[in-house]
Amino acid sequence: MPAFINRYKILVLVGEPERIGGGELSLVDFIKRLKNKCQFLCVVRKDSNLFKFLRPLKIELIYCKVNWSRKGKYIFLNLFRLLYLLGKLKLKRFKPSLIFCNAGQVNPFGVYLGRILNTPVISYVQDIFTPSEKDKFLFSKADLIIANSSYVARLVSHFQKNMKVIHPGIDSQRFSPQLKESEENIKFKLNLSDYFLIGNIGTITYKKGFFEFVEVAERVIFKINKVKFIIAGEPKPQEVYILEELKNKIKEKGLEDYFIFLGFVEKIEFVLSGLDVLLFLPHFEAFGRVIIEAFACKTLVIASDVSGPSEIIEDKRTGFLFSKNDFENIAECIVKVYNDKELYKKIVDNAYKEFLEKYTLEKMAEKIDSVFSEYIENY
Repeated sequence: MPAFINRYKILVLVGEPERIGGGELSLVDFIKRLKNKCQFLCVVRKDSNLFKFLRPLKIELIYCKVNWSRKGKYIFLNLFRLLYLLGKLKLKRFKPSLIFCNAGQVNPFGVYLGRILNTPVISYVQDIFTPSEKDKFLFSKADLIIANSSYVARLVSHFQKNMKVIHPGIDSQRFSPQLKESEENIKFKLNLSDYFLIGNIGTITYKKGFFEFVEVAERVIFKINKVKFIIAGEPKPQEVYILEELKNKIKEKGLEDYFIFLGFVEKIEFVLSGLDVLLFLPHFEAFGRVIIEAFACKTLVIASDVSGPSEIIEDKRTGFLFSKNDFENIAECIVKVYNDKELYKKIVDNAYKEFLEKYTLEKMAEKIDSVFSEYIENY
């Protein structure tokens, strides 16, 4: 890799997530790792949830909404924002070496800026979505698309052949097996050290499998004496009703005493390390960052056999994969690992080794660093 005589200047365009997800956390992590090599300038909405994560990094920020609206009535607003952004870059004398779009929906801004500034554009796609014809055209104009999984890469490859897969990486200092002994661990903090804890973490939506999680819980409580089910996460503001539906379902089944709702948890590592099993049953998932976070904490993972999870987990070696509706067999698997401590240890040890070999933050940052170097040096 070429030496950094002068630091590369990376302009990062950030979308507007309603909740901070894996893609945003990965962005913050790799900027933290690379900011001594690259000069970053991030474009982010000031009232964005991401703002508080980026500000402590002490990188330059420009406040501007850069989600490109597809509606015709926003044409002039999009143009105004583009001109505003160009003006801000000129004032800061920031001529980017590369434009990095940290979400598919900011790709148009990146493509148009790249053309104006004669700068390479890389888009990072981390979600499963159905692109419009305009999306397909603009993605084809990016110099490279990075996908967070092979599954996402296959979807995007229909309109962009220049593609790399870079899996998210996890900070092994933040997520580690040592946290199982921490007083901040929820097992100790909630005085549940005698209980077998099974949890699910994420935005509370139908597709994340929380209702399937309840079905499995109903079958497990009769087979394990001391068991609790932990749910960490919140719904989107417009989908609060889903949380109410979920709580009503638990109430109808008479399971209230077995469930603990934690709401949104910023330091999720203390939840994951306190769980005995992460039961992750999404209907579909681009990757599944929470799985490798569990690997890093030596928490056993049982997941639905779909897209991202099936790419990460090797069934019966680093975790277990089932159809999301295979409630009886999932419950039997939980009971099996509860009773067979040797099997449990074997699986989590394999998963931890897999994490160290493939999914550390250092490995992710190294790959992104290499891509930045390649496209800047050869542009």
